Amino acid sequence: MDTGQILMAIVIPVFAIALSVAFWLSGRASAKDAKKALDEITNTTRGWQNEIMKAAITMLDNTRIEVVGRQVVLEDAKVRGEAIQKVIEAIQTVSAEIVKTPKAGEEGKAQLRTLELLLGTFLEHVGRAKDKDQLQQQITQAMSTGKKEHSGS
Repeated sequence: MDTGQILMAIVIPVFAIALSVAFWLSGRASAKDAKKALDEITNTTRGWQNEIMKAAITMLDNTRIEVVGRQVVLEDAKVRGEAIQKVIEAIQTVSAEIVKTPKAGEEGKAQLRTLELLLGTFLEHVGRAKDKDQLQQQITQAMSTGKKEHSGS
């Protein structure tokens, strides 16, 4: 065998095999690097998606809470309004009764206490409890003046 044949029979195939192994190793390293880069991109994308989803869920939850909160406030205002209206009607009934048929003695005091209680409840509902004492004094004075006029005539 001459050198050309040895070269063709042994060296070139070995060199080709070595070159193939080198390309295989290089490709394997490139594939690992590409997989790492792709995993990072996937994780980053998933992270953004998760953040967007969490933000959307939080916004929806807050919206539901706000809607429910508004409904609760509106229902509370409605109930308070109805309660105030009932107290007003009771005040009107009691005051009309006192004006039509004022009573003397303990019965008269009971009428005044009932009216004062209703007025106190009304003032507490509308949030002006500090005016309660002044209003009670005025009512008591008006009622006692009315009694004097009624019993004096």
